[in-house]
This record gives sequence, C-alpha cells and structure tokens, in this order.
Amino acid sequence: MDNQNGVRNRRADASAEAQRHRRSLLENNTDALIDKPLSHLTHSELDEHVEQAFNRWGLPKYLLPLFLKAGQVAQNPDDYKHVKDLTKEERAIFRKESKSTFWDETKALKLTIFACCLGAIVQGWNQTGSNAANLNWPDEFGLQLKTGNSSGKSLDTWSYAAVNAAPFLSAALGGCWLSDPLNEFLYGRRGATFIAGLLCFSSVIAAACTHSTKALLGCRVLLGIGMGAKASVIPIYAAEVSPAKLRGSLVMNWQLFTAFGELLGFSANLALARVDKLAWRLQMASAFLPTIPLIAIIFACPESPRFLMKKGRFRKAYKSLCALRGSQIQAAKEMIDMDAQIQAAESKLMSRLGDEEAEVASSDTGDIPSDERTTDHASLSDRSSTHSSQLNQEDSDRSEDENESEDEGAPVKLRSRLARKFGKLKEVFKQDEKDNGDPRTFEAQFKLTNYWSRIAQLITVPRTRRASLAAFVVMISQQLCAINILAFYSTTLFRDADATNMSTNNQGHNLNPLWYSWGFGLTNFLFAFPAYPLIDRKAITLVATALAYNIPASSSARTPVVYFLFILFTIFYSPGGGPVPFTYSSEVFPLVNREQGMSFAVSWNLLGAGLLTLFVPQITATWGEMKLIGLFAGLCTFAFCLIFVFVPETSNMTLEEINYIFGVPTGKHASYQLKKVLPYFVDHYFLRFIFRNRKRLPKPANLYRWWNEQKSTRQKINEKEQDLGQEEQQRTESISS
Repeated sequence: MDNQNGVRNRRADASAEAQRHRRSLLENNTDALIDKPLSHLTHSELDEHVEQAFNRWGLPKYLLPLFLKAGQVAQNPDDYKHVKDLTKEERAIFRKESKSTFWDETKALKLTIFACCLGAIVQGWNQTGSNAANLNWPDEFGLQLKTGNSSGKSLDTWSYAAVNAAPFLSAALGGCWLSDPLNEFLYGRRGATFIAGLLCFSSVIAAACTHSTKALLGCRVLLGIGMGAKASVIPIYAAEVSPAKLRGSLVMNWQLFTAFGELLGFSANLALARVDKLAWRLQMASAFLPTIPLIAIIFACPESPRFLMKKGRFRKAYKSLCALRGSQIQAAKEMIDMDAQIQAAESKLMSRLGDEEAEVASSDTGDIPSDERTTDHASLSDRSSTHSSQLNQEDSDRSEDENESEDEGAPVKLRSRLARKFGKLKEVFKQDEKDNGDPRTFEAQFKLTNYWSRIAQLITVPRTRRASLAAFVVMISQQLCAINILAFYSTTLFRDADATNMSTNNQGHNLNPLWYSWGFGLTNFLFAFPAYPLIDRKAITLVATALAYNIPASSSARTPVVYFLFILFTIFYSPGGGPVPFTYSSEVFPLVNREQGMSFAVSWNLLGAGLLTLFVPQITATWGEMKLIGLFAGLCTFAFCLIFVFVPETSNMTLEEINYIFGVPTGKHASYQLKKVLPYFVDHYFLRFIFRNRKRLPKPANLYRWWNEQKSTRQKINEKEQDLGQEEQQRTESISS
C-alpha cells in the first residue's frame, strides 16, 4: 500500500510540474512554444477528458458518442481519416472543411458576417457625412473660420473643430467602454450591436434638425457613443463566429466595408449637393439608411458561442455552433477544442486560487461527477436527428412557463413592476447557465471578476499587457498615417488646393472638391481588397504630397499633382494599414478581457482620430498644408518602426492558441525582430543589389513553434512515470523474493 501511495504521489508531482510549465507558457514563454492541450493526452485520457467536459456542459447524454468521436478529431484535425468511428458522411464533412471558402459556409455564418458588414458601413458613412456638410453648416450657424487663405475668429474655428471631433472623442472616452456593460446586461454581442445601431440612427436624424452649434455638438456626442460601442463589439463578434482559417479575411471586412461606407457617404454628398440650404442636413442624415437593415436582422444571427461558453450557457453555445458550422460533428469538435484551450490557458491567466488553494477547493467540492458512458454508436444517427427539435422544445416550454408566471400578481407601483419585470428577464437569460460547483473552471472564475478588475488585468497580467501594447501600436499607427485627415477634411483640403480654379454649378456649389473626395473614397475601398503590407511606401508619397503644395496656386498643375499623390498614398495605405488594426485587435485579447481589450484598443484609435480632427484646422491655419502633411510623413515612418518591433504575427491560429504568442516576453520578440529579421530584410532587399558577390544571409527560423516540434514536457513526464514504475516494480519483486 505504501508503494502504491508513493507512486501516486510521484505522479501527482509530475502532473503538477506539467501544470507549472504550462502556466509559464502563458506568462514567460521564453521558448516561444504554442501549446495544444489535447495533443498530450493518450486515447483513454482523451475520452475521460471529453466525458468530464460533456457532463459539465449538461448536454443530452445521447450525444456523448458523437463528442467522443469529435474529441479524437479535435486532438489532431489533420489526421481525421484515421479516426475509426467516423462515418463516410462525417469524413466528407471534414474533407470539405479543409478546402472550403466563405461561400461554402452556412447561411447563418453568411448572415452574421453580412450584419457585421452593415455595421461597418454605418461606421464609414457616419465618418464622411459631415465631410461635405462642413462646407455649408458653419455659414448657416454664423461661424467665421480661419483658413490658410482667409482670416476669421479663432473661437469659431475651435467650435467648428469640436463639432467634427466630438463623435471620436465621445466614442474614445465613453462609447468604447460601454461595450462590456452592454454585452453583460443585454447578454450578448447582438444586443450590444442593436443598442449601438439605435444610437447611431437617432443621432444623425437629430443632427439634421438642429439650429445651433451647441445642439449639433450634442448630437455628435451621442453619435460617438454609438460608434464607439459598435466598433468595440462587431469586430469581436465577427472573430468569434469565424472559422480559424477564415477569421483574418472575415474580420478584415470591418475595415473594407468601413471604406465602402465612406464611399457611399461621399456618393450621398455628391447626390445631395444641389439641394441648396438643406444639402448639409440631408448629407448628415443620410447615414441612417444602413442602420435600418442592421437593427432589423441582428437578432436573426446566432449569438457568439464563445460568449455563451464564457457565461456557462453551454446548450446555447452548442446550438449556435451547429448553426454556424452546419453539422453536429463540426460543432462538437470545435466546442471540445475551444473548451480545452479555455480551461488550460485562460482559467490559469485569471485564476485567483494558487495551486495549494485549488487542491483544497478540489477536495472540498469533490471530483466532477461522471455518468456512465453511452456506447450505443449504432443508434446515434437515429437519435441525433431529433436533437435540435428537443432543445428548441425545451426552450419553448421554459418560455411558456415564464410568461405564465409573469402574469401573476402584477404590482401596483411602476418601480416595483419594472423591478420584477427586469428581475424575471435576468432569470430568463441565466436559467440555462450550468454551474457544476468546481471553482477551477473558467466560467466559475469569470464570475469572480467584475468590470474594473477585468480592466485592471489589461495592465497587471503580463500576457494581456503585451496584447494591449500590440493593439495600441497598430491602432495608433493608423492615425499617425494621416488617412483620417482625408476622410474628415478631404473636401476642405481639395478646396484649398483648387482655390483659384474651382468650377461651380448654377447654384454656387463647389463640385470639384466633392468629386475629389469621392475619388479618394473609391480608391480607399478598391485597394482594401488586396490586404498585403505596403506600409513602408506611404511615408514617401506623403513627403511628395507635401512638396506638391509648393506649386503656385495659379498653376493649373497644382491640383492634379496633389490629387494624384493623395490617391497614390491611399493605394499604399488601404491594403495594410487599413484592414489590419481592427482585425488584429479583435483577436489578440483573452476571452475574459476581450471586451475591455477591444474597448482599450478602439478608444486609442478614436481618440487619435478625435485629436486629429480637433487640431488639424488650427495647424493648417498656422502652418499651412505643406508642413502639416510633412509632419505626418515623419509620423508614418515612426509608426512603421513601432509595428516592426512590437507586433507579433497571429495568423492561422485559433483565438485560444494566440494566448501562447503573447506569453513570449516583449524583449524576446523585439530582439528577434532586430537581430534576426532586420539584418535579413536589409540584406535581401538592399545589400544583395549593391554587393552582388557578398554571401547572402539565410532566412531566420520562425520564432514561434508548436509544442510537438520538440520533445514535449508531457513526453518527459511519461518517461519519468515509466522510470518510477520500473523502480517500484523492481522494489516489489525484491521484497517478494
């Protein structure tokens, strides 16, 4: 008995060593290893793990054989052909999955991405609706603006800038940070998107009816709150519902369709330019059009399965995955892999229990109960077909019971009545949250956090702090590249460039600047499609554009040259600097901090946009266009350096696997970029053409490696267990002899 206890204790020590090593991958991943927890399990351990997770989720027991098969696929997705229990249909599903494109995905996923694209169009249209309106509303409200060509009142210029900057400043300081409360209290990405859409809809209609600068400023502040909340939620929503291999391109739609929304806004500005005094009001109000289909279809989309799993609503998460992936076996595989990564990585990132406390809690609560495993594989197909209908029927029955209970004993006072209604609504949302009493699970630990603690973790947790730095760099770099100067003030800049050669229509409206702005919007949209990095070329075009403003205003060549260089800058910006920031920021944060992390990133982006919008009119009036654009050429180069040093690659990984990327210390990644990548880059793109006989540097090995690319800790633990077992066996044999 003592010998058995000794072996058990040694194995427990070996397991604890593995847990400590896995925690180190999340906090100080000096080996730059990416872990896949399921890959360390034997077949029996994998079945036991899947069964325990299945019981914790509370799904119908007849689905257990399906999940056991899916677990084998999740352990090694590329080796699905060798999973014996898979049917021909299931093998065909996984074969198609490996080659599928977006157009092969389910209608539910397409509808969800379409809704996210509508949200992006709303964002872009809201940004450009005021662009052309800036030509007329200051005159109607009696503002005398200072420009490079005329004098005016400084206070009026600041008021004009404040109206344009208000949406971005209010979004950065307020709207972005409302995304987490909206998700929590409205239970999901869809509810938060719906409220943000309503705010955008009502604010642009109200702005078109204002008759003073203060009223217009208030409407713009309200618009910013909706824009900030929407920009913080929709990219996360798109990232969480997308398959890993399509996630980058699908989340990139946010920036692509924001550019398309800007193009539609510029088109509306042109179409409404001839409506005389009402033109600027209609131009601002036109942004309400795409919000109508957005708020109409958002609740027809499936909810984010990762959000539902975070809240412990596993039945809903499985139904959502079935709708998004189109088959139960795919949904089961993704749910198993997702949960394994969440429990192995994210629960350790946020755990408030030390290793010893966790052991005490485990002994107090007992092991997770494990029901008998169902082995009737033959009847699986017959019973699986009724799964969706059973879940829907159970949800329907519960809803009917709740509706009946709501009618009983309505209170007299309005306050009491509202409290009861909202209390019951909260119970409706929480009724299927599964609580197994185990404090070690992610969902149990998430309930111990609150809004402020999750914000604090953006700085206090090393893994999350590194993600915050990377997201900050890509977001602020977008503003340092000066693209939003064109988005917000292009009409004004082109008007100043064409000061002496502007054609007007018979009503006195300047149409050339509007056409130039429309051309900028078209270029920004079209060149967002080929998303490959061209960051290094943007600064050169900005320097040339700044120099072009030295061409005399009387010259007919000035406007075409300035316009051509602005378009060339946009071509280089749109593929890389355009789509990447929101795509990148939506995926780098762990699940527990994803709303706060995205709020943090978007707030910096919009704060930069707001400050640009606020100060550019004053800088232009003081310095002129040439010095202004030259300044941003230098900032653009600085942004490229920041991205090169501080932003790691995250493509082709699941959202949970990205945790290990940001477990690598920032210094190690920066050292790799500067000592390995930079010399190779300089040698490959420059020195090879100057010194042709010089020996070429080899391409550096990838910094990040999968766990199975070297001898894993699990293998070492197995070897130790085997050695211990052999020692105990020899000891037993010697005692018996």
